[in-house]
Amino acid sequence: MKGFYLPVLSLECKYVSPAKYDDVIIVETKIHEGSAASITCYYEVKLDEKLLVIGKTKHAFVNRDLKPVRLPKDIKEILEKHLEY
Repeated sequence: MKGFYLPVLSLECKYVSPAKYDDVIIVETKIHEGSAASITCYYEVKLDEKLLVIGKTKHAFVNRDLKPVRLPKDIKEILEKHLEY
């Protein structure tokens, strides 16, 4: 364990269409923006190809004491490979 956490700073969600209790849904997550101190992820929730929900979350990088930290270089390089602009 690297000793850092990603608490949620903000969340946005737009419901497009409902799902039922027994529906099997797919949640797609994309890392959209990143910096030394935070990351933003975008989400799409689908039932087959039908869009149900879109949303995004912003997360801070913090240590065990909840103090902001810079992301370690190796983790930052991995995340940058998956960024979508």
